[in-house]
Amino acid sequence: MERIIVGLDLGSFKIKAAVAKVRSDGHTTLLGLHEAPAHGITRGNITDLASASSAIENLMNDVKEKHGPKIFKVIVSFGGLGLSFDRAKASYVLQGSHPELTRYDIEKVMQIARNMSFSLDHAILHEIVEDFVLDGQEDVKNPIGLFAKKLEVKLYSLFYSVAQTQNVTRCINYAGYDVERIVFSGLVGTNTLLNEGDAKDGAILLDVGCDTTKITALADGKIKFCTILKMGSGDITSALSTKLKIPSTFAEMLKRDSNITEKSSGDKKLSITIAGKEKEILQSEVNDIVEKKMDELLAMSKKALEASSTLSYIKAGLVISGGGSLLEGLLDKAEVAFNLPIRVGVVRQRQSNTEQPSQLFASAVGALDYYAKELTEKTSKISSHNPITRFTHKISAFIEDYF
Repeated sequence: MERIIVGLDLGSFKIKAAVAKVRSDGHTTLLGLHEAPAHGITRGNITDLASASSAIENLMNDVKEKHGPKIFKVIVSFGGLGLSFDRAKASYVLQGSHPELTRYDIEKVMQIARNMSFSLDHAILHEIVEDFVLDGQEDVKNPIGLFAKKLEVKLYSLFYSVAQTQNVTRCINYAGYDVERIVFSGLVGTNTLLNEGDAKDGAILLDVGCDTTKITALADGKIKFCTILKMGSGDITSALSTKLKIPSTFAEMLKRDSNITEKSSGDKKLSITIAGKEKEILQSEVNDIVEKKMDELLAMSKKALEASSTLSYIKAGLVISGGGSLLEGLLDKAEVAFNLPIRVGVVRQRQSNTEQPSQLFASAVGALDYYAKELTEKTSKISSHNPITRFTHKISAFIEDYF
């Protein structure tokens, strides 16, 4: 069975949608990419329910017009301030003289790890197994079918408050859709922008959004660190608007046209018309403001990574995505700040219907890819069950697709 599903990235400046056909086994075919102005979202969180749901509804109306009316559920890529994480290590002693590990044992030790960081106020978005340990032997990828007396798990969990996830769900519901899954945008972006070599050798994804910057670091194929900074490219716009005393729309235009790598001998004058009056601004003044805010953002990012002792794992380099990746000079600045190879992220092996750079849709496409991966794993588990279980699953999928 195939159905159309949407990955929805809730940004503070733009809401983006990736539309795909998804089979029950997780295979996806990307159909299109869409975007619309965001309203009622600040620092990634819902701050005005009516405005945010209306903006989502407008975008989804455009999606339905192009891809048909049978769209009922969305995968929400969410990256608001308030993310927290926890590492737990739990163990479970198996019974019997020759204990063989089963799915029940895996779930048992996972549940023990969950209980170690359980909170009624937190909703778990992701549980990532860093490692299984069998009788002291580390780096076990899949313990099922192996023999051991003691099973341990190292579990990395990402949380948001229950209230935040409820606000997201209600916003989507008010727009007329159901939430299939909420995922952390910083994590799912790594699926589309980093390759296996990056994840193994150690890479950082720096997703510079409008008013937040999400940092996700991977090494040895595992997540090492993630956080969200209360700063993005929109803060550069705000600084230009405040210091030059101009409206934010003009400040945004100046930011996009700036290039801090260009050092002209003469001081170029820019002319803009505000309310019928001409105003002259020095290009050097614009570049100076942009450069200082870039330096501030990169310094905050480096400080967060250094505090987590993550940089020592990184060999593949730093990948920049989000709207901030379009700023001229940011890559050069980042290369100096981090002393690492730097590149702009590119969504791998995807065709699109938009001329916008692919990295701007990484979180929306990543949400679909992450969901598809979960479907594949779910299908794999079901295929190992008895025929009655497989039949029941097919009936459930049929009902879900058509009703």
